[in-house]
Amino acid sequence: MNPAALRAALTSLLVVSAAAAAEVPSDLQVFLLIGQSNMAGRGTVEADDLVPDPRVLMLTKDLAWVPAVDPLHYDKPGRIGTGLGKTFGLVVAEARPGTVIGLVPAAFGGSSLDEWAPGQPHYVNAVARAKEALKHGRLAGIRRAGSRRRTGGRAPRAARCRSRRGTRSGSSGSATSS
Repeated sequence: MNPAALRAALTSLLVVSAAAAAEVPSDLQVFLLIGQSNMAGRGTVEADDLVPDPRVLMLTKDLAWVPAVDPLHYDKPGRIGTGLGKTFGLVVAEARPGTVIGLVPAAFGGSSLDEWAPGQPHYVNAVARAKEALKHGRLAGIRRAGSRRRTGGRAPRAARCRSRRGTRSGSSGSATSS
């Protein structure tokens, strides 16, 4: 991280820490963010990525709601960066005036699809985080992003079908995509 981004990150932490004491709405529209490194984020964090928006919150590793700033995910501390989660939250908030979006980061870069099967580590973590988040709202969607090389170059057929259905139906963002 460059020096300017580091200064911005430290400033942002102060803002986030102060805002964390604020009351969390009970009607959050919760989005579970799962998948691999494409979701977890590996981009360089710039100053703009550290600016919170009061309409977009994130559930921290310690299960506290704070204003969303990049990096959202915490899967690999030495490699985390900016990803698509915060931008997704901002776009949804813009499309739904008066709504507060709750992002639940649970992605893990480099994970295999097997690790996301029911009962497996990443699945169990994502479900536990979602259950905690749902104490403050309702599940509005699940956003998945992953690496094609983990699936042999194509998303599993079921995921491709769900994605097409979700996109066509105008659902509330619950489509799965790869």
